[in-house]
Amino acid sequence: MNDLYETDIALWSEHQANLLRRRAAGQLVNDADLDWSNIAEEIEAVGRSERSQLRSLITTAIEHLMRLEASPAMEPRRGWKATIRRTRRDIRDLLKESPSLRPLVAAMVADQMQRAREDLVDWLAEYAEQPRVDIDSLGFADDQVLVHLAGSGDSVDGWPGAGESGLPQSGGNRRDQPPSGAVLASQERPEYGRPQAHASP
Repeated sequence: MNDLYETDIALWSEHQANLLRRRAAGQLVNDADLDWSNIAEEIEAVGRSERSQLRSLITTAIEHLMRLEASPAMEPRRGWKATIRRTRRDIRDLLKESPSLRPLVAAMVADQMQRAREDLVDWLAEYAEQPRVDIDSLGFADDQVLVHLAGSGDSVDGWPGAGESGLPQSGGNRRDQPPSGAVLASQERPEYGRPQAHASP
């Protein structure tokens, strides 16, 4: 049975699930056919996968919140907001299915913050953009990252920080108005290697 686990895990899973159901129903099952050690490993892997997914979603939300605060680019902002909304909904659904993960959120947010700052520096440099704020000052509490869960819905009122309100308005001559070259670069750049402009990952 261990050989099947190594060579065809899908068939192994089907076979083991059938044996467990039969045993749960009171039918006689040869315990030697139950691959207990790998069954335990797979059950633990489910929990690890859920935690990994939550960490990935939190990282995505933080990255796009930081882009909204720091990037002078105008056109991609709608896509970034859409990504944040979608990611928050995915986090909400994941925590609804696995509420025991909720106490891990604050630590995950804190752990991913510095990495997100470093990635933001590289991302801005790739598109020759100057940050609108001090990147080292960027940071979000877990309730800001998950503001959708607090009942704010998809309203833009949920964006943390003052970056959005500080954006230049059309026709104005704001101090933080990005240079024309930066705007042009932001309009031409693909997102995550996609050919079309301003696509959101």
